[in-house]
Formats: sequence, C-alpha cells, structure tokens
Amino acid sequence: MLGSQLGIGAYRALVEEGLDGHMVSVRGQLDLHYVPFHELIDPQTMLATVRYIKPGSDFHRLARFMETRTDRVTEWAPGRRRE
Repeated sequence: MLGSQLGIGAYRALVEEGLDGHMVSVRGQLDLHYVPFHELIDPQTMLATVRYIKPGSDFHRLARFMETRTDRVTEWAPGRRRE
C-alpha cells in the first residue's frame, strides 16, 4: 500500500502540483508530503541529511518485518509450498 501511495504521490507531484526536485513522503495516515531536495541535501557536503528511524517505533518494526531473509531459519520456516 505504501508503494502505491508513493507512486501516486510522484504522479500528483509532477502532473497535478507541477513540482520538480521534491521527494515524495507520507506522514500520519499515508497523507502525501512533498519535501524539496534543498531541505534534504547539505550544501557543504552535497550529502543527504541522515534521518534516523527510532528503534522500536511502528515504522522500524514494519521495516524489520518486511526485510528479506537470506539465511535459513528452520525454527519458523514452513518449507516449500506444495502445489
């Protein structure tokens, strides 16, 4: 759902709002928010400002849940799906 909202936000930013040079973000209940790049980039270093995610927050827990596991965890792995 978040990916769809960001895609819709990109379209709306360009086509409906006429914005250029913005990052599409969401806040609250997936409300669209457009952040100008000049607010994200440090002009001295030309690097993005690091914005840490609070460990244990809902977003952090969701991100950890959605990570792709590359190791085998047999305790909880259901095995191959039977066709």
